[in-house]
Amino acid sequence: ELADDNQYLEKLLREEWIANRVHSPFIMRAAQTEHQRTAIYSLFEYVPGQTLADWRLTQPVPELETVLQITEQIGKALQALHRAEILHQDIRPQNVILDPQGQIRVIDFGAARLAGLQPDLEVAGDIPGTALFTAPEYFTGQAGTARSDLYALAALCYFLLTGQTPYGPDIARC
Repeated sequence: ELADDNQYLEKLLREEWIANRVHSPFIMRAAQTEHQRTAIYSLFEYVPGQTLADWRLTQPVPELETVLQITEQIGKALQALHRAEILHQDIRPQNVILDPQGQIRVIDFGAARLAGLQPDLEVAGDIPGTALFTAPEYFTGQAGTARSDLYALAALCYFLLTGQTPYGPDIARC
């Protein structure tokens, strides 16, 4: 169905490209293949664990120290992405996996933006990611910056601590 959708195929390949080039223990890695590809697809490492959305369901009152450790790890993942001039643009509980040892992996680079690939004027007005964790500048038609990812991280931390998003579901009506 999507074989002729160049924009979709570009995003699919960009996810693997990012996972291959950003080296951090907090970023999901692309799996290496030994076979020559005969089709367009992406493979990623298997990370045992659960998403932060699922983890939060089992932790009605999470410990502050645990939430701070999770937040710090996500911050390090974002730091690695930002050093490579990549904005994730979709930090949310469903896009972070927590393994049994307490280490996180940021996943899903489908909304990511690489500096130089898309000029700010081209992406201004787009609202990438999930509205509940999206920085306000996206709603005013501006392109995102590293601070936009940090806003999403703060909103995620708030969610982990309270079980709610900072502005609730009404933000989606923007």
